[in-house]
Amino acid sequence: MTLCIFGAGGHAVSVWDAARTQYDDIFFLAHTAPAVGGARLCGRPVFVGEDPLAPGVPPFDALFVAVGDNAARLALTKAVMARALHVPVLVHAAAYVSPLAQLGPGTCVLPQAAVNAGARLGAACVVNTGAVAEHECVLGDGVHLAPRAALGGGCVLGEGVWIGIGASVIQGTAIGAWSVVAAGAAVTRALPARCLAAGVPATVKKFYGET
Repeated sequence: MTLCIFGAGGHAVSVWDAARTQYDDIFFLAHTAPAVGGARLCGRPVFVGEDPLAPGVPPFDALFVAVGDNAARLALTKAVMARALHVPVLVHAAAYVSPLAQLGPGTCVLPQAAVNAGARLGAACVVNTGAVAEHECVLGDGVHLAPRAALGGGCVLGEGVWIGIGASVIQGTAIGAWSVVAAGAAVTRALPARCLAAGVPATVKKFYGET
């Protein structure tokens, strides 16, 4: 089985690390060659281009979008799925995902992360190193839990939400679509859409679109 990883940055390296025990062969496809390593990344070839089906790109069984930006990752994943290409779920061997959890296509769970019973994650989510999505959490498409972020049970996160490094969200809390929770924040009550929240307890600092 061959996997094409779309992207060649730091997140693509993490995705390769999660995928390398699940696929016999892996290569990268990127808009430009990486600054370090040029035509190779993690010892694997990097092809330059934007279309995975273009001439010169090797055949593959699955394609995974490994782009850190939430909006770009989600848009690209949807575009790939619209072309009927297989988009897998990737779970690192050192992560835990409950058999009662559901993960959408293009979602990855990285080392020491946990997705517990009854949690439901949409497409193109990232559960980064050491992050926790507790029981019955619901994450919309394109959500990113940064390293060591923690969601208590029953949290509901809208599309594209970003939870920063070491941030925590108490159980049962809802966060509106495309909001950002700053690193180290503690969210103790619901947050609206498209806001930046920071502090302990977290408060809204601004809404996106404001100067």
